[in-house]
This record gives sequence, C-alpha cells and structure tokens, in this order.
Amino acid sequence: MDSTTLGTSDLRVSGVCLGTMTFGNQTAEAEAHAQMDRALAAGITFFDTAELYPVNPVRRETVGLTEEIVGAWLSARGTRDRVQIATKATGPGDKVRAAGFDGAILRRIIDASLRRLNTDHIDLYQLHWPVRGSYAFRQNWRYDPSKQDRAATLAHMEDVLAALDEAVRAGKIGAFGLSNESAWGTARWIDTAERIGAPRVASIQNEYSMLYRAFDTDLAELAVNEGVTLLAYSPLAAGLLTGKYLDGAEPAASRVAADRATGGPGDLGGRRTPRADAAVAAWHGLAAELGLDPIHMASPSPGSGPSMRSRSSAPPIRHSSTICWPGWICGCPTRRSSVSTGCIAATRCPTEPQARALATPRQGWQRGRARAICPGHLPMRISCCPRSCRICASPSSPRPCSSYRAPNW
Repeated sequence: MDSTTLGTSDLRVSGVCLGTMTFGNQTAEAEAHAQMDRALAAGITFFDTAELYPVNPVRRETVGLTEEIVGAWLSARGTRDRVQIATKATGPGDKVRAAGFDGAILRRIIDASLRRLNTDHIDLYQLHWPVRGSYAFRQNWRYDPSKQDRAATLAHMEDVLAALDEAVRAGKIGAFGLSNESAWGTARWIDTAERIGAPRVASIQNEYSMLYRAFDTDLAELAVNEGVTLLAYSPLAAGLLTGKYLDGAEPAASRVAADRATGGPGDLGGRRTPRADAAVAAWHGLAAELGLDPIHMASPSPGSGPSMRSRSSAPPIRHSSTICWPGWICGCPTRRSSVSTGCIAATRCPTEPQARALATPRQGWQRGRARAICPGHLPMRISCCPRSCRICASPSSPRPCSSYRAPNW
C-alpha cells in the first residue's frame, strides 16, 4: 500500500482511506469492526469519521455513534498506534448545532470526540463544512456568496485557528484539515494561519470522482502551489460508477434503498440524474472496450492527477497481493499503448468457485464480457495466465504472471 504525507505536515497516511459514515446505521457495529479488520489487514491504516456520523439519514439520536464504534474497535483490537484517525467538526445545521462552531465550541467538541474515540489524540482534525456557507453538496449553481460578511468570516477563522493551535500544542490533534471548502476559503485559512502562527492547512476533503471534477479547476492550482493534499470523498460517486443503479436498478442493500426506506428521494444527494445515468452507462461501455473493471478505472492512483489524492470513502477493499485480481490489465505487450497497468505476480490462483465469487456482474460474468477481462482466470480458464484476453498479445503465447508488473496504486 502506497502512503502519502498530508500537505506540509509530518502526518503520513495510507494511499487509501476507509470512510465510516455508515457505521451505526446501514452498517452494524460487528460488521463495521470486520470492515476495519479487513482494511488494516490490506494495509489501509487511515480511517475517516466525523462528529456528525452516521448519515443516510442523519438523526439527532445517533450523532457521534460512528466515533463510538471506531473507538470501541481501537480499544478491542489495541491498534491505536497502527492507524491514523481523522474526524470532523460539524458545520451549521439542524441536527447538531445551528451555529456550527467557533473557537469555544471547538475546544469542547474536540474533547468529546477524543472520549468517543477512546484515544488521547486525533491525527487529523477537519472542519466538515464552512460556517459561512459552501458550494459543496451540489450547490454549485445555487450558493450566493454575496451574502457573506467578509470581516466576520476572517474573524471566525482567526478564532477557530487559535483553538486549533491550543489543541495541537496540548497534543490533542496532530494536523488540521478542511472539508467542502472553496479555493477562496482555503486561501484565507492559509493566510490567517500564517499571520497568527497557527497550524497550516494540511488537507482538504472534497468530493471528487469521474462524475464530479470541480476540484480540477481553481482548487487544484491552489493545492499544488500551497501544499494542500486532496482527500477525495465519494470517488465512486456514491456508488453510481459501480453500475449497480444502471437501468433503474435499486439493490435492496444499497444507499438508495436505505434512503427510500426512511422517506428520502433516493437520488444519492442529487447525484442520480438522467444525465448521470447516461454518463455511467458510457463509462461502463468504455471499461468493457478496454477490458477494465469500471471501479478500478474510476479510482485514480494517489499522485496521478494535478495534486496528490488520498481517496476517502469505503470502496471495495483491495485483496492481498498474492492473488490475481479481476479487472487488472495484464502487463504483456498490448494493442493499446494507453493501457499500462499490470496484474500482480501471483503466488496462488483462486479456485473456480472463488473466481465466480469475485466476478460480479459489473466485471462481466453475467454480461458475457469475461473474455475482455484480464487476468484470464475469469471465468473461461482458472489460471494465472491470460488465455483469451482480447487486449493482450496473441492468446497462443500467453505469458506467466511472473512476467507481469503490479499496478501503480
């Protein structure tokens, strides 16, 4: 597992982050603990939570429950020194605090998060969304910044940074990050911190996926020049890019089904639209043409874009590197020069039942596209070598897995 240093801080985290926002709602505590066990076994040491969680839906009576579940796991497993914990202060809203937070409130809620997490320090403390308002949560064309009070905003930033500075000096938090922020807001946090000698912004956790690339404009330039790491949440667009909602499907265990069960619209927070459905269908068509798993294709490697990215979400956790994984393109000579990733060198191959279990419909088993997927143990021949991959070199001269190179995650 690759690792990344957040901004100019000394906090180093795994290149994939496990999001926990469903823990305590859609995900029961035992299952949540199992997910964290599996993540840690796979080399994922960076876990992200929040004061507000769980969500979908957010309820007053469950605020803070996710932190408690993570804290119980830390205590039960004795893993605190092996992981990096990130949490967040809730912005204005009707479920936690109407006014959001200021310096005095922040001092109290940092202590409350420490108690729920059963720890004496939080590695990364983030501001979940701005008190002044935000373009985030798909408000791009509706948010009106003309109603902001610039002087009040800057005074608020100074007050909050003073509280964060105290927490850092006391050893309660390690690094400070933003979330759902704009380029202007991030720049002001950086300027204010430099002016008063407070902790510098290490990261910004904003939505980023192949369906939502707003970060690639002004924020990408700011992040590169100011040394701020992007923690990209919803890299699969709340599940849209998996294809599980194609053709109007609504799986029983999905976020859409859970939202509808509680009276919600089932639109994934405004993400699920006819245009998005068409884009996802095209994405899956491209993945089939290239012989790629659409989930892997939708997950850019940290550092592969204009700024370093550590994905914050809970995508399917990558298995041990001793098994060839469906959807990775083999590293033998290809007819498509743009395909450069490779399957891993396997020390063992899955049995046919294991391969069938791994091959979900989106990977081609039920859609008849399995021969477009490499490595070739899916499903036509259970072996480590591509026998019928239409992207690799001649099927008559397949190369063994030992000649392949691992993908650059």
